[in-house]
Amino acid sequence: MKSALRRYQLKRDADLLDDAHKIVEWCTKHMTLSASTWASRQENSNSIFRFFWEISNVDRTRQFTCRTVSGTQKLHSISTFSSSPPAIRIRTLACYCDYCMVGLDFECAYKSHVSPWQIVTLYPDMEDDLHNEVTPNEPQFMVDYDDLTDLVDIGDVFAVIAGEDNAEGVEYYLLQCNCTKSKLLNSVIDDYGIDYSRDDMIIKGTYFVQIPSRAKRYLAFERFHFDKTSIQFSHLVIGTKLHMTSVMLKGKERFQLQICDHERLLNVIRNRC
Repeated sequence: MKSALRRYQLKRDADLLDDAHKIVEWCTKHMTLSASTWASRQENSNSIFRFFWEISNVDRTRQFTCRTVSGTQKLHSISTFSSSPPAIRIRTLACYCDYCMVGLDFECAYKSHVSPWQIVTLYPDMEDDLHNEVTPNEPQFMVDYDDLTDLVDIGDVFAVIAGEDNAEGVEYYLLQCNCTKSKLLNSVIDDYGIDYSRDDMIIKGTYFVQIPSRAKRYLAFERFHFDKTSIQFSHLVIGTKLHMTSVMLKGKERFQLQICDHERLLNVIRNRC
């Protein structure tokens, strides 16, 4: 599609396609039907049908100029992921199986050759601005079982209470949601080998892991196996829409959770016990 648009724009009498509306309109007119082979052109069969949609209800009140993501011309799947920290998901191949079409890409029918999504954080364009924090929603904390999970959206950072005597010695885990609250239709095993039964109410996400830091105002984290999805019981969620500040240190991505949010999570845990 990009090649066709480029060739058209190089024509002397071409109309300027400088926004999404014009591009969708042109593609719908000229690229909806395309014969796939010379034989199909002769027989008018085995043609490829393309469909184009224009998404017009985009919130553009907050402007964010970010650095470009390298290698995007090789990608066939790009989607939004979160606003705090600002991030997108990328995947080399597109997939239209029944699972991927409804957002259940972790159960992709063709995951043997379709690679999993990767999360890419978007950084400000200003070289001297290494810190970026977008806070469209206030953090939410709750003691009541399961009610808080209804507020978790795709891309939100949420916290779940950790089991006693866990290997990490922490009181809660932080995850970034990639599938909202749902009821399992079948028994499943997540990417960490943990079994869940049919009818369990669950939520899914990718882990952050805490790393040592001398800072007194925040706790430091980094992504942990972001290509693996963890399933969590929805009633274990104790906080969501947590603000994580993304920082680049010596070429590595780090995330910061403010001490005040950490203390509020600990307070929720004490009140639940």
